Amino acid sequence: MNIGSDRPYSIWVILLVVTSLLAGGFSGMNASLIRSDSVELELESDNFASGKAAGDWVKSGISDSSSTNGGSPVTSTSYTDSNGNTYLTGFLIGDVKFGTNAISAGQDAFIAKIDSSGNWGMVETAAQFAGGGFSWGNDIIVDSTGNIFITGFYAGNISFGNHQMTSTSDSNGDDTTDIFVAKMSSSGSWLWAETAGGSYDSDSGNGIASDGNGGAYVVGAFNISGTWGMNGYGTNGYTDAFVAHISTTGTWDWVSTGGGPGSDGAEGVTVDSAGDLRVMGSFQGGSTQGAQFGSQSFNAI
Repeated sequence: MNIGSDRPYSIWVILLVVTSLLAGGFSGMNASLIRSDSVELELESDNFASGKAAGDWVKSGISDSSSTNGGSPVTSTSYTDSNGNTYLTGFLIGDVKFGTNAISAGQDAFIAKIDSSGNWGMVETAAQFAGGGFSWGNDIIVDSTGNIFITGFYAGNISFGNHQMTSTSDSNGDDTTDIFVAKMSSSGSWLWAETAGGSYDSDSGNGIASDGNGGAYVVGAFNISGTWGMNGYGTNGYTDAFVAHISTTGTWDWVSTGGGPGSDGAEGVTVDSAGDLRVMGSFQGGSTQGAQFGSQSFNAI
């Protein structure tokens, strides 16, 4: 679920929980809206046991996310764990406050945690070094042991804790955007960070899913050529989609790519009960020249 705001001074968090579906309708469903300097609101749906009418707003709690001196938090997406904690990622600019946590950022990817009552917990960001750079978190996931993974894109010199990375440069020596994946422990310590991509812009990690064993599956897009560890790949045109697996220690295990002559990319990934991946994305092509994904060929409608 993509959420957030590109407006300065606030973060919006929308939580939607469906507990079960019965023959008579939804038995439990509520949406919580948490806004800067505002109350948390719960919206009742058809719930025969609650005694509340569908669509009634209920005051639940207070949450605060704000910024000063031109600061701005921008959220890309969120993930809610089994305990009702919600984790956000995106990027921060300037001075931003999450409850009592005051953050001063450049243009940095971040992870923020908010509990089911609307109380802000830990907030951690990427950093810059040696001339700086920027980073943006596109997707976030929490595995069954509480480890947190984020993926996105960056340019220049950035770090996640002690884990530094530098993006590739184009033929003119200018920084280009590359893919990053970072893993954080449940206590908020950066465990590792890894990069991939090539010397053209538009490389990006867009979606991430846990493999259930401490590693993750990452999907996104890369332009012309890209390298994941020791594995190099070229595209069929402009940008192509990729699906990759990264191990529990941050090593790229394998990569699969696909696409056509246009702008193609993968946007999201889930893992089913059999361990198979479901990847969502888009491709650009004509009725006679589409995209190739393994043995599967597609033409545009």
